[in-house]
Amino acid sequence: MHKLLIVTPVFEDRESFLELLKAIKAEFSDGAYVIAVEDGSLVSPVLIDDFKFAGVAGELISLKRNVGHQSAIAIGLQYAGLHFSESTVVILDSDGEDDPASIRKLLHLMDETGVAAVVAERSKRNVSMQFEVFYFLYKIVFRVFTGRNINFGNYMALKPIAIQRLLSMHELWVHIAGCLLCSKLPIKGIAVERGARYRGTSKMNFSSLVLHALKGMSIFSNSIVVRVCVVSSLFAFFALLLMPIPLVLKTLSLASPGWSSTLFAALLIIFMQSILAILLAVFFSSVDKHAKFNGYDLDSIIFSIDKFKL
Repeated sequence: MHKLLIVTPVFEDRESFLELLKAIKAEFSDGAYVIAVEDGSLVSPVLIDDFKFAGVAGELISLKRNVGHQSAIAIGLQYAGLHFSESTVVILDSDGEDDPASIRKLLHLMDETGVAAVVAERSKRNVSMQFEVFYFLYKIVFRVFTGRNINFGNYMALKPIAIQRLLSMHELWVHIAGCLLCSKLPIKGIAVERGARYRGTSKMNFSSLVLHALKGMSIFSNSIVVRVCVVSSLFAFFALLLMPIPLVLKTLSLASPGWSSTLFAALLIIFMQSILAILLAVFFSSVDKHAKFNGYDLDSIIFSIDKFKL
């Protein structure tokens, strides 16, 4: 039984994955076991020979099709939970932006505090100004709509108890970081600089990042519904409260022609839209939660599992 497992998803990034294995070998010698989830790559799929070449023990889970970054991680966690139930798991990306040299920091803080999960909070990023601005705005919007702060991604260390809890949650298949926040597990964060990619460019474009952000917010739909209802109720209340004012001013001939009608119509529109927002929020919150996606059957999605032992 391996004490430390590293779960990493890979999609069309074999060269970077080879560099990752070399970095893990340099950092942990033979003390880590890597579970790589090959997410349906067609051009440059990872091979079990890559483990042999780097001298790193591990398993290659090849999927029948591309399921996406978050679901690939979830499949790796599901497999780890089934076959390595007593191991601590570190999740990181295979492109080098999650530096394996920081794993010891996460594990040290976990041992020191006894928490079930330790996450890497980015202290420095090698990204464009556009990304920085977007991410800053995303954190503000996330805080306003959900009431929670999110300043970490997939790079994290999880104890076995944390893994089992996350695997019982349908949110795991939507957004890993959001699921961890939703789990109510004790979490600690540690500042970690974001590394540079080993090879090539990121597969995540602006549209993918926006979709990923929206998925993170969707996990907290109940909190969002409550906030939408509260804000909409306030708008409806003040619109209803102010509606008599233009009517009184028009009756007393204290308003210029057309002004009272325009103001009354604007207030009426605000009131009706606020009521509609409340109704829509209540409707979406009543959707049957049993219809949530609860993950793949591993036998149906895994094409092959190859192992390499030292």
